[in-house]
This record gives sequence, C-alpha cells and structure tokens, in this order.
Amino acid sequence: MEGKATKDWRFWVFLILSIIWSIRVFWLLIEDQYFSSFSGAMPLNEVGDFLAGSFSPLAFAWLAYGYWMQNKELKLNRRSLEKQIEEFEKSVKNQEEHFNLVKEKENYDKNVKLFQSRPILSISKAYHSEVMDQSRAAHYDVDPNYDAVIFFIKNDGEEIFNISLKLHNDKTISNRTLTNIGRSHEIKIYIQEPKIPKNFFLEVSYDSKLGERALEHYSFDEYVNEHNPPDFIEHEQGHQEVQISLTVNKITDSSDGN
Repeated sequence: MEGKATKDWRFWVFLILSIIWSIRVFWLLIEDQYFSSFSGAMPLNEVGDFLAGSFSPLAFAWLAYGYWMQNKELKLNRRSLEKQIEEFEKSVKNQEEHFNLVKEKENYDKNVKLFQSRPILSISKAYHSEVMDQSRAAHYDVDPNYDAVIFFIKNDGEEIFNISLKLHNDKTISNRTLTNIGRSHEIKIYIQEPKIPKNFFLEVSYDSKLGERALEHYSFDEYVNEHNPPDFIEHEQGHQEVQISLTVNKITDSSDGN
C-alpha cells in the first residue's frame, strides 16, 4: 500500500503540472494568433514547431515518469517473487518433514508389528538318555547301545511354521522337521541316534507369522554333580536306561531374510 500511495501522489503531481503546462502553451498560442499586435500571427508551420518544442519537455517528463514507475513495478514484482520462492521453500521443507514423520511412523508401526508377530521360544526339561536295548542286539549285529535326547520346546509368542531342528557338533547328528508350533503350545521332542555326544548344539529355523525366516541357536551340556546325579532306570524289557540332565543356553537368534 505504501508503494501504491507514492505512485498515486507522483502521478497527480505530474498530471497537474501537465495541465498547467498545456494551458500555458495554448494560452500563448491563442494570444499570438488572436491578440498579438506586433509582428502578427505565426504561420502554421511555425505553430507546429512551437507546439512540438513546447510539449517535448512534457513528453520527456512523462517518459521518465513511466520508466521510473516501470522500474518500481519490477522491483515490487521481484520482491513478490522472492517471497513466493521463500514460501515455496518453506512448503517443500514442511512436506519433507511431514514425509519423514510419516516414514518414521511407518517404520515404527512395522517394528511394532514385527515385535508382536515374534515367537518366544524356550527349551526346558532336557535330558540325555543312554539305553542298552537287548531286543535290538538280538536282531542286529551292532553295538546295542543307542542314545536319545529328550526336551520340550514351548512357544509363548505367535505361531511359527515350517520348523527345522538340526542337532550338530562337529558334524550333523540329526535333522527333524515340524509343521508348526502354535501360540502357548509346548511340544516334546524325542531324538534317537546311535551315538549322541555329551555336548552338542541345536539350530531351530522357522517361518514367522509375517513370512520371515528366522534362526535360533542353543547349546546343550550335560549337568552332573552331587546335587544332580544321573538317574538309573530298570525297564521290564530287560534293559537299563541312564538319564542325565542337560543345561540349555540360547546363544543367538537372527533372521536370514528369506
């Protein structure tokens, strides 16, 4: 509004001066044509020269005023454009911040969903069993000794699928598969092999509810002392079983991204 008021003020000043100037010029021309008593009226060609010479300063003044006004309008337009650019940059920055917030919320929701869909596995009541099976010795010309490992897997989280169990030490001892373990379910695992070492590892791989493949590692170690001696069990079938408690420790758990 300040620029517009200044423009109007100068415009009216130039307009009033132009009117006064024009009245003065035409008054001199009328005075020469009708009231001059000395040399007579100017001929028409001199009247043209007189008018051209009289109004050329006025035309130049209006040209200068127009140039000044145009320059001022350009400055105002440039300031307006700079403000628009500034507002646009602020808008872009706000949109970037909003996008980052949305992205962070999506990542947070995804992590929450992943956490809620995680299983919570635990292994308990594990023991190592060594059995002398006389009936097996009667049918096979091999050492009748065989070992077994018994433990329970409990899932306190979401259901898992396509479960693979791998017992290994220096080499693979046994591979087993399970279809699924439901939420809050516990499953007894019985693995029997000709020879199972005292200390070994278990790999448990499975698909989560979201379809992600995960892998967990456990170590099994025999635990025998005076407070936890092995149990000797005599069976009616004529063989003796020795049960030794195993301590189980979870080593790592990771996702293979499949």
